[in-house]
Amino acid sequence: YWFQIHFYGNDYKGSQRLMQLLMQKELHETRPDMYQHILLQNILLHHSLGNLDSLPYLIQSLQRLLIKQHQMGSFEKIMLDFVRKMNLKTSDQRSLIRDTIKRLNLAFKDKSYKENVLTYFNYLLWLERCR
Repeated sequence: YWFQIHFYGNDYKGSQRLMQLLMQKELHETRPDMYQHILLQNILLHHSLGNLDSLPYLIQSLQRLLIKQHQMGSFEKIMLDFVRKMNLKTSDQRSLIRDTIKRLNLAFKDKSYKENVLTYFNYLLWLERCR
């Protein structure tokens, strides 16, 4: 919760401190669902901080975890595709964000799926703010 307040307020350094605390916890064992979202939020945080060199490793690490845990759903595929393309400077960022929002809205036709995903972090709100 506090991570989101700092992140939405563009306090990326404060977000980074909280992210480091979250990643030190044993969430990967006790709450693997939450841990996956923390890893994705960490990728978004590093992108926002401009730490682009570490993104390929972080993206690949998350993808391997999702595949290993059989958790690669439509949301995860869309977001991994988005962060990979965001890391490439060749794509039109605005159209990429617009396309990702459309794809997520299609994936979120199932309201319970949408509520489950957005419980951890409002990715749609973040994307809208990136426009």
